[in-house]
Parts: sequence; C-alpha cells; structure tokens
Amino acid sequence: MNRFTRWMTAGELGELTGYTAQTISGWARKNGWKRIPLRGRQGGALLILITQQVYDYFLATDKLRYSAHLYSRAEESETPYETWDNDILAQVIRTLETMSPQEQARLSELINEEGTAGLVKRLGLNAEK
Repeated sequence: MNRFTRWMTAGELGELTGYTAQTISGWARKNGWKRIPLRGRQGGALLILITQQVYDYFLATDKLRYSAHLYSRAEESETPYETWDNDILAQVIRTLETMSPQEQARLSELINEEGTAGLVKRLGLNAEK
C-alpha cells in the first residue's frame, strides 16, 4: 500500500502519484497548500503539509481517481498540532536530515532514555538559571 505521510516533498509526491515534481509544486502554489523550505537540498525543495484537503485533491486526479483504495494516509494520533510563526520546525527537520544515521539513532536513544526534559537540560535550554 502506498502511504502519504504528514510532510512530503514534491519529488516524493511525484514518485507516489506519477506526476512530476513541477506539476505538484504548481498545484501547491495555486491551491495555497502549506509549504516550508527544505534548506540544503538543491533547487530549493519544499516540504508540503499533507492535509485532508491535499490528500483529497490527489485522490481526485485522473491518475489516482480509480485506484484510491491503494493509497492511505499514515495513521496519526488525535494529538492536536501546534503551529509556529517562525521556522523552528523547518530548522529541526533540516538538522535531522543532515545527521548521519548513527547520529540520528543516538539522538533517538537519548530522547527515549531521558525524554524531552533531559534533552532540554543537556542542551542548556532549561529556564532555571
């Protein structure tokens, strides 16, 4: 089964749906889909937020209309999402993408072992002075 995830590049959406990245980028601009820059990628790639509106748009296209049963959205919890006016989310995503698989695994272990509070404390970001 093919999966739409929460954030995808136009290239990833193209591989999944059979459309070109340029076509998908045009749709994103035209329809006002939320996009964040993905720095460090050649050509100024953007991550597109896959909302229900975006998902429905793709399923209504000629290439997917009759095969909608083959596509699904990744399962998500009912946790409410927060949005930021700055680009902190984009920075975190870019940072994670530049890390090696070993560094990502170690960071994951650290977060699992110590939680967010432990990570914040190690980074010296806690409010206590």
